[in-house]
Amino acid sequence: MNKDNINDVGIATVKGCVGLIPFVGPLFSELIGVYTNKKATKRFEQWAKLVEERLEKLDKKIDEDNEKFYSAMVKTTQIVAKTHQKEKLEYLANALINSADVDFDEELTQIFLELVERYTLTHIKLLNLYYQTMNGSRKIQSDLINGYFRDDSSLNIYTNQLFIDGMLGYTNDAEDKTVIMPLGEKFLKFITINGGVNDEK
Repeated sequence: MNKDNINDVGIATVKGCVGLIPFVGPLFSELIGVYTNKKATKRFEQWAKLVEERLEKLDKKIDEDNEKFYSAMVKTTQIVAKTHQKEKLEYLANALINSADVDFDEELTQIFLELVERYTLTHIKLLNLYYQTMNGSRKIQSDLINGYFRDDSSLNIYTNQLFIDGMLGYTNDAEDKTVIMPLGEKFLKFITINGGVNDEK
């Protein structure tokens, strides 16, 4: 699939989404009409349904003049074409809905979408674990995280990347504990609905 085709999918999806609650029918018909690869079509169908369900649940209407949402739609569509994991599709659906929120400026939205594309589910799970233990002791944090990661070397790979991206940092006290940073919290908020963190992921 070339870039032009991907962008065409994004444009068609916008036409199906914007201003339609519920928008069963137009979203799927326009999306599938511009792209016929079976594997990609299945991914788009799954993702479109997730977006639809979230908009209906939130009773949310997207302003058709929301350029930030439109840009996020095109970017998200490109990522969906390369994503087969249902959890990732769910995060992308949440991210698209949240991209219309004024709390997320356009540049940060684009950065966060690139991180959703680049991060594995393990990166997100690890960040989630640090979020859950942000008010706990270092031992509680260590027990929970080490219970999930059996291999310390692999843990370091994921942790180091989250440090580089500013998602994690250290406390400035004697405990010197690894903690989730405000940027990490904002990222988790961006990929979830209603600011919550999905503990199942």
